[in-house]
Amino acid sequence: MTYKESNERIASLEKEKKYDIDPNAGEYRFVGTQEPDHRYVYDRFIDKVYYCFLRALVFIFAPFITFFAYRLRILGRKNLKLKNKRGAITVSNHISFLDSLIIKQVVFKRVYFVGASHNNKKGFFGYTIKILGFLPLSAQFSNQKNLNRAITQFLKKGKKVHIDPEQAMWWGYKKLRPFKNGAFNYAVTNNVPVIPIVNLIRDPNGWDKLVGRPFKVTSKVLKPVYPNDELSPKERIIDLKNRVREEMREEMNAFYGYECDVERIAE
Repeated sequence: MTYKESNERIASLEKEKKYDIDPNAGEYRFVGTQEPDHRYVYDRFIDKVYYCFLRALVFIFAPFITFFAYRLRILGRKNLKLKNKRGAITVSNHISFLDSLIIKQVVFKRVYFVGASHNNKKGFFGYTIKILGFLPLSAQFSNQKNLNRAITQFLKKGKKVHIDPEQAMWWGYKKLRPFKNGAFNYAVTNNVPVIPIVNLIRDPNGWDKLVGRPFKVTSKVLKPVYPNDELSPKERIIDLKNRVREEMREEMNAFYGYECDVERIAE
């Protein structure tokens, strides 16, 4: 799907207020069947060796890829540093096919990504992206329990776990869509903060258009937002979600100079 075709599909979904639908639905390839008792923790010796090799490749090539694809700029990295080396859930607006690589560049340390089951790819490629930290969601109860345990384990070790609360990727979308509860449920359950990362889109110039670059990206890390322990668990989740979303909305509004919240625009 081209950028123009994607924009047309997004405009149609936006009109119907189907903000969590993937414009690329139905075009998924090499999807692997998720077997019962899916493995989420890759800690064998061979897994660690392969990860070190892949991490070296990412360290070398990711800056070039993200620079040439989106002229990536990163702001606010200091907000990733937490006391006592505790873990955190990171969230961002989902605006490009390279968001995972962008987040890796932003965090610059090991980060795990919770994603849709259709990203559970077959064969060696599937193994590779899992080694790099991909954690596929599952409709199977046993696998979902395994995923929950793995996320808790990573957070206890002080790692970052990234979740896109808008769910679907909308290529180059400049507005903020409604959030699902999942990311904030994990934060409350594990008593860790949420670190918002706002992907801000810069318009392309003539040279960008000439080389086929649809837009440029600035990723800005905002201050951590902590659960309110004075509320009940259910209220904590909603309150945390609302406060994180408001921080991101204010940052986007200031950058673009207009209201970016699709829910407020619709009122």
